[in-house]
Amino acid sequence: MSLPGTVVAQLSDGPLTFPRVEQITSGDRLEIDLSLEEARANSKAWGQNGFRSRLLGGTLPGPTVRIGAGDTLVINFENKLKNQTRVNTEPLTFTSPDQTNLHFHGAYVSSESPADDTTLNFGPGDAFQYEVNFPPNHMGGTHWIHPHRHGSGTFQVGGGAAMALIVEDKPGSVPPEVASAGERVMVVQYFNKKDMDEIADESIRDKSTKVKTDRVWKFEPKSEVGDEIHLVNGQYQPELEVDVGPWYRLRVVFASWDKAALDLKCPSQCRCNLLAKDGIYISDYPRDIDVFPIPSGGRADIMLKCFNEGVYEVKSNLADTQYLFKIKARSTDDDNYTSDTTQPLNFDFERPSYQQDLRNSPASEDCSCPTKMGYGDRMNYFSFDPGLYMHRVPLNSVIERRVDGVDSHPYHQHIYPFQLIELGDLSADESKYYKVGDYHDSYFVGSELSEEVTIRYKPGSFTGRMPVHCHRLDHSDKGMLAAEWVDKEGSGCQCGPTYLDSPPNQQQRTDSPLEFKLGKEGVVSCELYEEGEPREAEKEDLCTKKVKKSNQFKKTCLELCNSKLKCDDSPLEFLLDGSEYFCKDIKRKNPLLCQDARVAVHCSKACKMCERTKRPTKRPTRAPIQQDDEYYDEPEPTNKPTRAPIPQDDD
Repeated sequence: MSLPGTVVAQLSDGPLTFPRVEQITSGDRLEIDLSLEEARANSKAWGQNGFRSRLLGGTLPGPTVRIGAGDTLVINFENKLKNQTRVNTEPLTFTSPDQTNLHFHGAYVSSESPADDTTLNFGPGDAFQYEVNFPPNHMGGTHWIHPHRHGSGTFQVGGGAAMALIVEDKPGSVPPEVASAGERVMVVQYFNKKDMDEIADESIRDKSTKVKTDRVWKFEPKSEVGDEIHLVNGQYQPELEVDVGPWYRLRVVFASWDKAALDLKCPSQCRCNLLAKDGIYISDYPRDIDVFPIPSGGRADIMLKCFNEGVYEVKSNLADTQYLFKIKARSTDDDNYTSDTTQPLNFDFERPSYQQDLRNSPASEDCSCPTKMGYGDRMNYFSFDPGLYMHRVPLNSVIERRVDGVDSHPYHQHIYPFQLIELGDLSADESKYYKVGDYHDSYFVGSELSEEVTIRYKPGSFTGRMPVHCHRLDHSDKGMLAAEWVDKEGSGCQCGPTYLDSPPNQQQRTDSPLEFKLGKEGVVSCELYEEGEPREAEKEDLCTKKVKKSNQFKKTCLELCNSKLKCDDSPLEFLLDGSEYFCKDIKRKNPLLCQDARVAVHCSKACKMCERTKRPTKRPTRAPIQQDDEYYDEPEPTNKPTRAPIPQDDD
């Protein structure tokens, strides 16, 4: 006889299991060994060729790390991958699949080496000791660790390299039913065969030989499973066993790399209350929610209680083809759990200094700036450049950002979480999950009802680089990654791009992609800004005066003159007679375009390179050495980390 609510049997990896745990046994220092290595993972969802990828600790997912506020996490990290021949090394593409680093996603820690420095780069054979100090005021919460090497992040995270990071709650810092709840860590990962296979192909530069794709990646789900799947702790459609009556704390990590929110749906036979998002407790706990639209990279702590015996499906955004996991609720003889105990309303969580309520604190002088995602895989119209900083901010100032593009691009901010100040239109489920005053480090409007969100944050401890990017990691790898520079207190805010590291003598970037040269008119801007907003009158003048008669202006500022506040006149991208071109492509594909004077205006540097470029002599190639069905180079390992290469601006 089946239990009430039981559904027809489907393919499943059985009872939910949990990754091994690394935690402090004594003192205030946790030291662990961790590697990125080639490994396989087992599942009933795999076909004949199974699953092989680059995994942290050699498992899917990697081990769970538990640390406390005031503790130090030391990771002896080693890249155990092997060098492949003929990999792609072109900037702003899927590149260098065997080079890596680590990001401590959501942790309130320094972004400087040897901590959460995502500019570090470790090749095969490299080793490095991370030392991450968690400050004494760090709030307890759910976070995760994953590779963040620009160019290979999508492939490695999308291939399964991820692990949970838990900061323990201090005694008395959470309600009693939370402190006593049974805890379940659930790392949810999204796999897409078509997309990952394409990235595997793009990661290899030379397609003329037998080696046409990445030699590590193999992913063959069964036909009845489909090419898109979610795994929970490395398992397909597992079963979570709970007792009827008591509360359980589900620490859900959506370790995704793609656009879609998880949309975890609580079954009607159970109660689900939101406790925390992105490792930060909400101010109106318990918030009763049915659907949890957790964005890519986001986390949700969910308090779960089931009232009756049964087996219930938990659905996700892939509900048309599969369920996420099942809840198997069983009766207990313990009378203490027979009634629905009521949770206290609006528990007063202690807020650290970096999570203060800023709703009634206006932005400090010159500290309210726009941040735009999109426009060709860019942040604020610029592609990724490690030496370029999108904005500059001082410590202990109230920083406001008007982030545009959140309907297509999950926005993620390192180090300093941000508070939601103004929200646009949201779906019914989103309006329950996202509320003004909540803190996040990741935000996304999956309903696509609103493009913009206004956020505030207050940097208070860590100076230096603060990365921000789209957590559709394929967009980030192609350039939608930037950073703000956090400076000493009193240094003043600056909206707009600045070079601080390279080149050393250039402090203010002036070659804005919103400007172009137009004959006798000199430098013309498609959009003229005043405190971050275009001046409508001058914009109208540009589109109606004689300057509009220029064919060049109409092409470069076409969208602007159609009253859309966008511009296509980037020095790396332009419209010519209705077609789109990139300056960097001219020197490789069509140098004859340099004969057009309009092109020369945009691409003078690229055109000069065309004149000097000679057809390269084709070199003979030697047959690769076959080694266990793989093709590798075997360089001598080094123990020195290198920084990711700086993409060259070919405009």
